[in-house]
Amino acid sequence: MGELVTSVDMSRLQSAVTLAEDIYFVASQWDKVESTFMALFAYLRGSLVSLLFGLYYYYDDVQMITSLFMAVISAAAIFLHAMRYQPFSIDPRIYLLVAALVSLGVMVYKILIYPFAVSPLRHLPTPKGHWLLGQTVKQFRANSPHGAAVDWMLEFPEADLIRPLMLGNSESILVCSPRALKEVTQTHCYSFVKPKFLARTAEGIIGKGGICFAEGDVHRQQRRCFNVPFLVKNVKKSMPAMLAKGEQLANAIGETATGNDDIVEVSSLILKATIDIISKAVMGYEVDSLADASKSEFYLRTMDVMHLSTTDQIMLALDNFFPARKWIPIEANRRFLHAGNVISELLTDHVRKTIARIRQEPDAEKDLDSNHTDIFTMIVRELIERGDPLSEELLVCQLRTLMVGGHESTANSIVWCLHMLAIHPSVQTRLRAAIREVITEDSFTYESVNSIDYLDCVIKEVTRLYASFVSMLRTPIHDIEICGTLIPAGTLLTMYPAVTQHNPTIWGPTVNEFNPDRWNDLPSAAHDPYVYQVFYSGTRVCVGRAFGLLEIKTFLTKLLFKWEFHPIDKELEMPWSGFTLKPTHGLKLRITPAPEP
Repeated sequence: MGELVTSVDMSRLQSAVTLAEDIYFVASQWDKVESTFMALFAYLRGSLVSLLFGLYYYYDDVQMITSLFMAVISAAAIFLHAMRYQPFSIDPRIYLLVAALVSLGVMVYKILIYPFAVSPLRHLPTPKGHWLLGQTVKQFRANSPHGAAVDWMLEFPEADLIRPLMLGNSESILVCSPRALKEVTQTHCYSFVKPKFLARTAEGIIGKGGICFAEGDVHRQQRRCFNVPFLVKNVKKSMPAMLAKGEQLANAIGETATGNDDIVEVSSLILKATIDIISKAVMGYEVDSLADASKSEFYLRTMDVMHLSTTDQIMLALDNFFPARKWIPIEANRRFLHAGNVISELLTDHVRKTIARIRQEPDAEKDLDSNHTDIFTMIVRELIERGDPLSEELLVCQLRTLMVGGHESTANSIVWCLHMLAIHPSVQTRLRAAIREVITEDSFTYESVNSIDYLDCVIKEVTRLYASFVSMLRTPIHDIEICGTLIPAGTLLTMYPAVTQHNPTIWGPTVNEFNPDRWNDLPSAAHDPYVYQVFYSGTRVCVGRAFGLLEIKTFLTKLLFKWEFHPIDKELEMPWSGFTLKPTHGLKLRITPAPEP
């Protein structure tokens, strides 16, 4: 009996040694095992296993997903390797137990040990959050898309960088100070790229290859072709179109108010007007949705792509993990994909006609003073003069980028301006008087609109409080030092305009008050060009900022000349997430004719 027990013990010991050797082999050959699993993914796409591997594969640039699923993949690798090379040497349940322990160990390390005891970022200020969910719950409960970020900044107002931990205690960095923003957006601009998951999310909206997601030398080349068309001297040529559309918008608001107790939901009308002006003045494409949106295929399909239902937003989130739009055959996905295809077809036809027209122009008409003054025509001329290739697909992406980047952000800024003017009637009265001192009904010019200092102050103050674009994401392509902190490659960095624009150490104790006069006597810290981030800053500052500002000024001037705006609700609800900052339910205002001077 003793010999039998000894024999069994030796057998177990030998099996344990064999298992240890198997685990060591897998660990030493991890790169090969990982590549094998990535190849396996291509053949198992339709199964649950493919979903797990897809989450890892598609989300390779977000540490949170990598942390959670690397443990699963590690355990599966050990188990499959053991079953392949030692299928009968030991009870498979022992392999499963070891795999489970390894998985648990990896998860404990990634979630509870690495962020607090090993990470090179552990010394950064870290807001206290849930032990497992981090700051995720706080983000869901925020009263605006930037609410959580502003709270983190207020907890550490002097910090250059803050480290909020997210789901599974995955690390990200909030860029807080003007000094840090300068290093990320200017000094080391091309050492940072937009995350791959963001490009995947935006692909269905703006396509692939446009200036928004171009990096490095490709971005430099594309940017040069945009710089000249968006110079002030060329933007001024859009003024007649803006004035005409501003007048049409003012009339449309009056027509909508008739028979409706003088109450108008203005945000939808403003959105149509900005789409029209971007289409005509920037793209050279006539839409006129403000006159009759139902007749504009381009407008209708743009709404399908840009203004998403709850189902669309869920699909957009799933697209971060795997191509949900293409794989899940539901009506929302079919509508979204159809809309994108229609927009591409319409713009491809427009690109071909524009190129053909420019090539047929006499040399005397090829300067920037010809009758075709839209920005896109100037861009194509610039490309032809530089001898750059004219890729139809790339030009369509550029047009879609200009549309997305230009219409909603401008519309939201105008909406917030009208809201703040409505709830601050003394500011509205003063601004209308300042406008009338310079402009009459027949004297709207670029110079006169830009000479109204108080108009500048009002727009800057509104956009300081309500920056239209919510955030900007970047990841470093290599380890890099920012403000004395070594940032590992692949770390997610987030920049919110609201963080510097709501910081009391920069703006003083009245930071949350609406006070346009503050722009006539700014605190010294607020003069830093990396504080006011409405159009972002640095190398990738918004190329169309001069156009957008002129559009806001022109529309506001036209509207205030004709109407006085009164609030329905003083507080507007905002969604907790989103690419742009806008009221959840639009903006309703009561309007009356503007008082006589």
